[in-house]
Amino acid sequence: MSKTSVRVKFRASTIVGRPGTIYYQVIHNRVVRQIGTQYRIRPAQWDARRQRPVNALTGLAAAIEGDLDRLEEIVDRLCASGTYTADAVVRAFGPRTAGLTLGDYVANRAEALTAQGRTRTARAYRSALGSFRRFNGGADVALTEITAPLMAEYERYLRTRRLAPNTVSFYMRQLRAVYNSAVARGLTADARPFVHVFTGRERTAKRAMTLEELRRVHEVDLSGKPTLAFARDMFMLSYYLRGMSYIDMARLRTTDLRDGHIIYNRSKTGRELSIPWTAEMAAIAARYPGAAEGRLLPIVRGEAGDFAAAARRAYRRLNAGIQRVGRILGLAKTTLYCARHTWASVAHAQGYPLSLISQGMGHRRESTTLIYLRTLTSPPLDSLTRSMIALVSNSFRPHGGANKSSSSRSALAPPKNV
Repeated sequence: MSKTSVRVKFRASTIVGRPGTIYYQVIHNRVVRQIGTQYRIRPAQWDARRQRPVNALTGLAAAIEGDLDRLEEIVDRLCASGTYTADAVVRAFGPRTAGLTLGDYVANRAEALTAQGRTRTARAYRSALGSFRRFNGGADVALTEITAPLMAEYERYLRTRRLAPNTVSFYMRQLRAVYNSAVARGLTADARPFVHVFTGRERTAKRAMTLEELRRVHEVDLSGKPTLAFARDMFMLSYYLRGMSYIDMARLRTTDLRDGHIIYNRSKTGRELSIPWTAEMAAIAARYPGAAEGRLLPIVRGEAGDFAAAARRAYRRLNAGIQRVGRILGLAKTTLYCARHTWASVAHAQGYPLSLISQGMGHRRESTTLIYLRTLTSPPLDSLTRSMIALVSNSFRPHGGANKSSSSRSALAPPKNV
């Protein structure tokens, strides 16, 4: 009886730039058959000498070795039963990569997403997997073993740990996205495991400050507390910059400042936004020199390594600082993200139309109103930006001191031609 061989092969895509496919070649009695997989990698990720993915793709390598072990067991079983064919091996293997585990697939997807530059999604998938493994005693689970009762038990586990409902939903939605991707690729049948668990979003506690609270943050005396003063100033700068997100502020470059405007692409949507660079903004930037080469603000330092990791560490430090400022003032939970909510809330309270606010914040889902924003600058948006800063103070006070001046109410009214 002739020996059966199984080889791992890589087929490059016929379309330049697209990932290729890994498949298994089964040879028996000179008959060659193929078993397709849904594993997709780029040519640079394939080690032709070893006929395996490069060493960095550990999750994918583990999945492939698991498939090969299963094929070896099938061949041994068929050999013991008598005569068999290459087709019999393929049929016995059954659904493609039926033994693939959740951990293997998450690792495969995360690697692919990272290669595409979608690091936030990859990180979210890994975070959800880590949570599920803690629930499962550190053990992995096959995709075929993910069922509605298992997910219901996992949800109970999360709730007993007193996680917020939206945090529970976050983990469930990430796992559901991974599972649905595996179903779409034919890796497992859809058992509808998430049908009875919470995957929605509950209304969160109010994140926006009132105008009076914002003025208190602006005016609080932080002399002798440079770390807190820096956190407060970055919070105010985020507000001044129309609620610009932390990561977009961290990524700002000196080249983004041109023609009296900050012109940048929002990280979340890629949409280009333009914000006038005012005296209040310049005063904050001038107060903190020493940014990394090319950066406008010294938020992330030592970025020679992993900028994303350094940015996360810096975010935690800044967030801790602004939370301490909030506690000093007796405010409810205060985070850097409050600045974005506050800008929208205060603008709306001042009577600015929702369409203009949406433009200013670069919201993805206000596509209809954003169609009308064609040029790099917008006089109505510039007027809104300056008015929103004037609500706090017409002139940014010296570092650490209190500013007792106030703006006239007539100067704060929304422009009638907006």
